[in-house]
Amino acid sequence: MTIACATSANNRSACEPTRCPTTEHAVTEAQFQKAIIDLAYSVGWRVHHSRAVQNAAGRWMTAIQGHPGFPDLVLAHQHRGVLYVELKAAQGRLSQHQQLWRSVLEPTGRYRLWRPDDWNTITAELINNP
Repeated sequence: MTIACATSANNRSACEPTRCPTTEHAVTEAQFQKAIIDLAYSVGWRVHHSRAVQNAAGRWMTAIQGHPGFPDLVLAHQHRGVLYVELKAAQGRLSQHQQLWRSVLEPTGRYRLWRPDDWNTITAELINNP
């Protein structure tokens, strides 16, 4: 994925929306997530993401209370509302728990499943959607 980024005054990277990512090489979900978060910050969205941590036994876990599989990001904008965003790499699949969350959230019209190839749609939604 190729995204033009610059560092802003508050030390957050701001991705330039006019350059689209490419699929010349595989993009990890983590790289894709960082690009989405950087873009969202740069255009005024509030961002929530729960990070996984490694426990004493060496297992990676995300500390949550509630049902597993909750979307990767919650994006909130004063004028554009709230989005529940699940991010997947090009070939990534939803787990059974993620599918259950999708079935509950999709009818609200606020659920998104984004992949790197969706970059034009993503920028349109985050930047241009009034």
